[in-house]
Amino acid sequence: MNRNLDFIVFGVPRSGTSAVARYLGAVPQIHCGMELFPNVLDHSTLSVPDSFLKLPEDGKPKFKHLYSKKDVSENREVIIAYGNKAPAYFYRLNGILSETGVKKVLICVRDLRECTRSYSSRAESESDPWNAGRVGIFAVSDMMLLIDQVASLETDVEIMIIPYPALSRDWRKTMTKAAEFIVPGIEIEYDKDRLEWTEKARDKAKGKTRAELTDLDLEALALIDCDRIEALFLKDEPFLLSTIVEELRALRDDLPRQPLELLADLAARHKSPEAAEFMKPYQKWTRFAVTDYEKRRAQ
Repeated sequence: MNRNLDFIVFGVPRSGTSAVARYLGAVPQIHCGMELFPNVLDHSTLSVPDSFLKLPEDGKPKFKHLYSKKDVSENREVIIAYGNKAPAYFYRLNGILSETGVKKVLICVRDLRECTRSYSSRAESESDPWNAGRVGIFAVSDMMLLIDQVASLETDVEIMIIPYPALSRDWRKTMTKAAEFIVPGIEIEYDKDRLEWTEKARDKAKGKTRAELTDLDLEALALIDCDRIEALFLKDEPFLLSTIVEELRALRDDLPRQPLELLADLAARHKSPEAAEFMKPYQKWTRFAVTDYEKRRAQ
């Protein structure tokens, strides 16, 4: 019987969402697509497993489409839970949850300072498909929008936080807990070939250099309490969001009133002219989250 997605994975980009999706995919009973269904798509049109099997073979990036089609085609009798990871799901979170009806969500969280460095590193790389204007300061506004969206949810969705330090320190313990959250009652085992692919991808990422924080990055980071975020989210193991709801809402209430105006000023002063140019697509991508954010502060 066809149904919609069972779970989604998201987080501020560069927070470990790809690693989490790969590790989940190494569990035979779980299939997690890798940004196959963008947040702009009407997710009510999805139906698993058909939406995976009908993916275009020339989709971008091609290997992610081909991997999902092959895995689902060969293992559909074994797969219990289907999901998709798209870091920017929080740009339209209420819509995504309403359209899919998912009851399980994984949110990856990393030290915002490290995300900021990673954004800039990718923006500066000429060989990286990452937008050259999506520099570190955009990680700060992304975190503001994520906190606002998640803290304001009023649903019965179960949400588990995957702290980046826990994933780095002991991936097996962390991901087994996450997998048990997605498919409770199943003994979690990992496919060796898929683990090898995942480990190669992580080793490749570890070998990349990170840009240093600039004065402008530090100015952006000063707009949000990074230490408070770290204390709230970066625990030693995965945990349920329900255990920190009140603290999260208090953090939300202390966020700046108009993040995109602050961001536009920073982008205009950035050494890279592409940063100011990126504001236009960024405003389009985030319009739903920003509208919610500003409405709440106008009340």
